[in-house]
Amino acid sequence: MRDVKSIAITRANKLIQDRVDLPVLNKDQVLVRTLRTGICSTERELMHQTINAPDGYDFLVLGHEAVGEIAETGSAVSQFQKGDIVVPSVRRGCGECVFCNSNRSDMCNTGRYTERGIVKLHGFMSEYFIEQEANLTKIPPPLKSQAVLLEPLTIGIKALEEYYKVQKSRLCITKDISEKDILKNALIIGAGPVGLLTAVILACDDVPFVCADIDEDGGIKSEIVRMLNGKYVNLREYLDGDILNSSKLSREKSVGDLDLIVDASPDPVTCMQMIDLLRFNGAIVHLGLPGGNKERRMSCLDHYITSLVLKNGVILGSVNANFANFKTGITYMEQCQKKFGDVLDRIITHRFHFSDYQQAFDVKSKDRIKVVLEWS
Repeated sequence: MRDVKSIAITRANKLIQDRVDLPVLNKDQVLVRTLRTGICSTERELMHQTINAPDGYDFLVLGHEAVGEIAETGSAVSQFQKGDIVVPSVRRGCGECVFCNSNRSDMCNTGRYTERGIVKLHGFMSEYFIEQEANLTKIPPPLKSQAVLLEPLTIGIKALEEYYKVQKSRLCITKDISEKDILKNALIIGAGPVGLLTAVILACDDVPFVCADIDEDGGIKSEIVRMLNGKYVNLREYLDGDILNSSKLSREKSVGDLDLIVDASPDPVTCMQMIDLLRFNGAIVHLGLPGGNKERRMSCLDHYITSLVLKNGVILGSVNANFANFKTGITYMEQCQKKFGDVLDRIITHRFHFSDYQQAFDVKSKDRIKVVLEWS
């Protein structure tokens, strides 16, 4: 038995550092020495919710974005060896539904899945963690410093894959209509980690895109968007009180006739107010959960639904990712390095030693994108 320093949230929603016992290593498992973990909005939200701790525990070890180095392997492990750099996936299937039993736990339809650092399983904010061989992706050494971004990158990969599946099935009705014809122009709402990493995917695929956020132009977010050959919009310039003036935005910034809107923001009202910019047969993918003022959301709902109906629009919700998305993510990260240099490194705006975890969670800088804890 080995006990390791870990960062956890208690049932009283207190953030703590404590020592946690690791179980004995099974033959199909590996012991991973944690290199770095990302702090996500999910972790910050858990600090204000009732935690879903593992059975027998009154706390939950946080962390679902991680990269580490294999320190030890079980006797039956065949794909990895000591020294390999790896990234773990997050969700573990229910073992009951056809999706989970087909390596698509991201599409679980029982809701009885578990997730490392979120639902019923301790996460990766520990000096070491144990994981099944089947849940790890090997990372090429040149991606070691950026690999902590792989898990949030997969969120955008899955979302775009789902978009293409739906749109191709209903729009590619002749051989003259291709995948490129159904995505010529995209808008990403929210320039946080998921929004910017979705922009990385679009940029690597040479899809023109606009990224809109409430931060001023000229900061790190707009700089990253332009590094990716995208267009950045400061939404505050187009707000009349709480109302977004989408016609002014379209007129001044040539934002419109969108095939796709990706909502990677904490407030869906902005996306709902953007509906007039969506072209006929377009789609909206929501990646965030509703926040903000409920009355504001309800006031937009009628126009949102009416526009979607009249435009043959599609709404998609997307959460989590499947294991194949991690492999795809490595390809995108390698492409990004070749095409856009150090843009992935720039998305990691703050790095702290894990012992400074409270300071890391409290970062309020306007330039904050991804905050990372360094463990080794």
